[in-house]
Amino acid sequence: PAQITVTVRHEPGALAEIASVIGDNGGNIENVTMATRSADFREMVIDIEVWDLKQLTEIIGQLRMKKIVSKVERVNG
Repeated sequence: PAQITVTVRHEPGALAEIASVIGDNGGNIENVTMATRSADFREMVIDIEVWDLKQLTEIIGQLRMKKIVSKVERVNG
């Protein structure tokens, strides 16, 4: 398991786009917590089940390429 924070623009379909990237790369979302960062941005804390660091790195890289995503970080733990 791993935990990441994703800051996204607040617009329709944001959660679906993030979930698609994770699912398309073989990750499994175990939990999502959302918080308001500002009027225009939301922060998602996502617990993801992955096989290894390579898979997690691929997911993070693809999330960063999305126009809707402002920031992605792995939560140390």
